Amino acid sequence: MAAVCAVATAISACSGDSSPSNNGGTGGSPGTGVNSGTPDAGAECAVADECPDGKRCVDGACVAPAPACTQDDECTPETECIGGHCVARVVCPTGMEATFDSIHTKVFAVSCGTGGNTCHSRRGSGNSGQLNLADDPYTALLGPDGNGAKANNIEGTEKNLRRVVPGDPDQSFLVIKLSTRSSQDPKYGSGMPFGAPGSVCPDALATIRAWIEDGAKQ
Repeated sequence: MAAVCAVATAISACSGDSSPSNNGGTGGSPGTGVNSGTPDAGAECAVADECPDGKRCVDGACVAPAPACTQDDECTPETECIGGHCVARVVCPTGMEATFDSIHTKVFAVSCGTGGNTCHSRRGSGNSGQLNLADDPYTALLGPDGNGAKANNIEGTEKNLRRVVPGDPDQSFLVIKLSTRSSQDPKYGSGMPFGAPGSVCPDALATIRAWIEDGAKQ
């Protein structure tokens, strides 16, 4: 699902020494770290306007602005924290209902590579755990008896998994894969969608869980 960049700021404790060496910046007031006078001749900047790419001027140097976020919890449910910025999640359809037809139309058919020759298309399924979501997606997930098709966990160590277990989303490989944010989870392999693991937004995932909890009816 992308790495989250956390920024830690180390703050030195006051030593109580009142000598001039404790000035926070050249030409500045003691302990403030802000330029209040003319910077050194070799300073990169004196004001923020002299810095490129929206950087700030701190102690005569251009530094990157503080990140807008450091973790997903600091963003809205429809967005995630990537590289210090809240960006839209990849899979977050509106108006999705807890029915198979709605989930198929708004998620499987548009976000699972069912067209062409890759991912969960007819031809691509050979390299994607044999899961073909293009031709008969319901049977592919639930099996001919409707009790859950056997899952091929090709990258992880967990065995005896079923793609969808009616009434039990926590044991359904579909939910596990859509919830996994790592691309190299030792137990379950890469999360889905491939290339953006864990990018299904909470509302969409909750709707899929509700459909399974209700018996995963067609």
